[in-house]
Amino acid sequence: MQRWIRLFYRRKVVRKESSIEDRTSIVFSVNWNEVVGCTHLSKKKELICKEDIKKSAGKKKKKKKKKKKKKKKKKKKKKKKKKKN
Repeated sequence: MQRWIRLFYRRKVVRKESSIEDRTSIVFSVNWNEVVGCTHLSKKKELICKEDIKKSAGKKKKKKKKKKKKKKKKKKKKKKKKKKN
């Protein structure tokens, strides 16, 4: 449920004329391509520059964990016994 609410707020349109108090939700744009204004959900009511908005607007990338390579065990060769005649 909480996730759905976040997505709903993400779509909120923020116009340049609107007061800073109206912009306290999150990131938003009139067109999906152009970001107009943004604020984080903190108590600060300051607008952040467009470059920062574009970085924060995308989904956070998860860091890939490096898989440890397993060392292959070398098979010991069995010595063939010579037959005594």
